[in-house]
Amino acid sequence: GIDYLVFGTRTKAEYAFFPRLKAGRMGMLWAGMIETHQWKQEDALGDPELPEPSPRPRGIVNIDEVEEEDWGRGDVLVHGRDLGIAAGSVQTGINYNRIEAGMLSAPPHHHSAEEEIFVMLDGEGTALLGEEEHPLRPGHVVARPAAGRVAHAFRAGDAGLTMLAYGTRDRGADIVYYPRSDKIYFRGVGVMARLEQLDYWDGEED
Repeated sequence: GIDYLVFGTRTKAEYAFFPRLKAGRMGMLWAGMIETHQWKQEDALGDPELPEPSPRPRGIVNIDEVEEEDWGRGDVLVHGRDLGIAAGSVQTGINYNRIEAGMLSAPPHHHSAEEEIFVMLDGEGTALLGEEEHPLRPGHVVARPAAGRVAHAFRAGDAGLTMLAYGTRDRGADIVYYPRSDKIYFRGVGVMARLEQLDYWDGEED
């Protein structure tokens, strides 16, 4: 099974400071005299002294404390908890979703700017990726990079399907296409429309 998950945005110039080592790291570069790998030096220092537990900060939430909301119409029905909003996340989001048996997680769609990762926790179902279908079970992880041009959705099996849905947030730049209904959603301006599909050279030739 899965013991824990760590999600985060990719920041190439991220700087991390290690106070016990009195050194910092940016990418593969160290600021300070580090002769061996950081984990070996941390291990040599022994167990850290931990203070008494402080009151839980707002950025830590329990799934059971986040209100569950139902979302969907037609063949879509999800019971979801928005953990990211509850914890105060800004650049990324994460939802705990229970998909009703036989139903979809969302209308098939793909994003232009937002990347998503889905982790299967319980039940069983099927990943719908374009024209392909792939069986899912707990432990499976499905990554959907931005601008992949392949629509995705998840269909729950008879036992339902529970998953974590993680994604980056770039609402201003993101455009979502729904091939089943031929809709396009300009999220930055809040416009949902249908556009006429044209060839690249349409209107350019005599």
